[in-house]
Amino acid sequence: MSNDWRTVLRQRICGDCLFDEPLAPLTTWKVGGATQCLVRPRHEEDLKVLSAVIQDAGVPWWVLGGGSNVLISDQGLPGVVVQLSHLSQIETQPEQRLSVGGGCSLAELVRTTVEQGLGGIEALAGIPGSVGGAVSGNAGAAGQQIGQRVVDARVWTPLEHHDVTTWSAEQCDFGYRHSALIPDHVVINVTLQLDHCSVEALRARSSEVLAHRRQAHNVGGPNAGSVFRNPPGQQAWRLIGDCGMRGVQVGKAQVSSQHANFIVNTGGATAEEIYQLIHKVQHAVARHHGVSLQPEVRLLGSFGEVDEE
Repeated sequence: MSNDWRTVLRQRICGDCLFDEPLAPLTTWKVGGATQCLVRPRHEEDLKVLSAVIQDAGVPWWVLGGGSNVLISDQGLPGVVVQLSHLSQIETQPEQRLSVGGGCSLAELVRTTVEQGLGGIEALAGIPGSVGGAVSGNAGAAGQQIGQRVVDARVWTPLEHHDVTTWSAEQCDFGYRHSALIPDHVVINVTLQLDHCSVEALRARSSEVLAHRRQAHNVGGPNAGSVFRNPPGQQAWRLIGDCGMRGVQVGKAQVSSQHANFIVNTGGATAEEIYQLIHKVQHAVARHHGVSLQPEVRLLGSFGEVDEE
């Protein structure tokens, strides 16, 4: 199959199968090259086909959710990029539970829970990206983390199984902006346990969170949100600002003057410029504070040598 995997996908995938597809428009940073093949599966049978191709032909694979937490190389990505945008249903279940497709936008999920009077993730209002990515990275804000609400998840692991398997919340092993799902397991669907709450109270809370987020995160250009995780007991933005990195640029990539944990594409930036700026910030914080900042964004593809200061 190694020589004709594209033909197999073209003939057997029911969802979208696009070749030499640019990826920059699918990311919030608006940078990055193309992929050999972009697949948007329609159902789990498509995932079985993908698993067979990935395993039998040794094809590299990547998953792209809402494109909000990734930096894709300017050289693009070989093999197959999988996007779950067709697997985005939200189904109401008894006892304040929801079944949610991994390709659903987190914003749409939060809006739905608020209007149905289901509390527990309203503080995640305004966080970009997909539900699958949010669960894998245990997205959170203001004391709420989505992992706290997970009952179980349907998980696709193309390097291990052809079939989708079910993981309990315990198996997911949620931690701060992390879970056991990273990097090789993909959330296709998740069941959430929420609380019965007043719709009015949830609307007020989510509106408050959205207003605060828009004010704090209005950085004036394409970005990926917070670039670095907060070290224990510290805030990444404060560490970055304290060592004078606000406004620092590499090419057209700039550390935001308003929120120092954001890197902004000021217009025409490359992924390589953003990558070099990430390392420049890490170096400055390590030198001034003795703290090693860990990226919250995923780096996909090949990047150049780091320019040492």
